[in-house]
Amino acid sequence: MNKLLLPLLFLPLLSFSQETTDDSKFNFGAYVLPEMNGLTTTSQVGTETVRSKLGFSAGFNGEFRLTQKVSLRTGLGYGLKNYHHLHEGLIFSSDINPQTGITTESRMESDMTYSELQLPLLFQYNIKPNVFFTVGMELNASFADNSERTIYYGNGEIEKLKNPTGTTLNYAPMISIGFNVPNSSFIIEPVFKYYIKEYVIPMSNHYNYGLKITYNIGH
Repeated sequence: MNKLLLPLLFLPLLSFSQETTDDSKFNFGAYVLPEMNGLTTTSQVGTETVRSKLGFSAGFNGEFRLTQKVSLRTGLGYGLKNYHHLHEGLIFSSDINPQTGITTESRMESDMTYSELQLPLLFQYNIKPNVFFTVGMELNASFADNSERTIYYGNGEIEKLKNPTGTTLNYAPMISIGFNVPNSSFIIEPVFKYYIKEYVIPMSNHYNYGLKITYNIGH
């Protein structure tokens, strides 16, 4: 999975970002965040396999300096999430023979693809003039779900499951470390985010990690 992240290191020229200046209290910028989407699994039934996929986030953010070292960051973003989930070794009633017991096993495959709105609330601490780290929480609203979930029963039958409807709220702690590119307005910021509530797949939590690129628009 680490090899899949390497291409993200070559995407800075495709993005926008923010830069904090010594003489401004407020900065406004735009960003793009190529990322890998994955899923943690904790089910005790059968065997689960997750294949991470490439997604992205993009949007606008603002930074308000509280002190020389500490800033408050917020904004509004859009994200596209993708990953594949395979759950094997499932037992349904169709897999059980009343006389002989369990005779077959079923599996469920989920190709997850959905959109989300993102509202972060982060605190930034400046370690050095060109280095900082952030920590905080992001409110997410998932929508436009185009996921496909299919159950392959052991008896050969196939069932397509309906996608979730409506908007689902989630919360994601975030942590990142940022580097100001010398003599430019660009910032390179590795980011990790973990979602507290499960979404669609029970007993599982979505996460993503990627490289956020920001560029200062003005202040």
